Amino acid sequence: MLMRILRIPGFRSAGHAHLAHPRLPFGGYYALGVCQDSIGAIEQKMTGKTTLFPNTADMALFNDPRDSEINALLAAIPKDRSGGPPHLERIFGSLPTTDIAAITIPGLAADLESVRAAWQNERLGQAPRPVWRIVLISVFGIATVLLIALLALRLSSSPGVEPR
Repeated sequence: MLMRILRIPGFRSAGHAHLAHPRLPFGGYYALGVCQDSIGAIEQKMTGKTTLFPNTADMALFNDPRDSEINALLAAIPKDRSGGPPHLERIFGSLPTTDIAAITIPGLAADLESVRAAWQNERLGQAPRPVWRIVLISVFGIATVLLIALLALRLSSSPGVEPR
């Protein structure tokens, strides 16, 4: 299997797409998925999944028939172009370490650890609404009801106003 994978010309495919579309912004770096889409495609072929993030190749640019094999592999990996949320397994799989505490960017290690803990405990996306938001909505609701009641009372007790 490894020899078969090594014969797949992944980087040549991006080269052909670049030559066919020389005016892509930043030399096609994002649109051609230059950084890791080819590696992600090979990883998926070898292991059945890809752990890399983000995968940005625009498959509309990969149509050279000489590259049909790698193009099919590239098309099979998840893409991160639509703005939808990626699988957290891929985000954590893309980190340069499995020891999150070793990440030295201020605040990032703590944020990642909290997201990873929530993900592993299946609590991600289940955060309760902040209390201030509930209170604010309640206050506005009560104020609206009181305002309507006050206006109705004033209209019914105004002299010279005939009810319809």
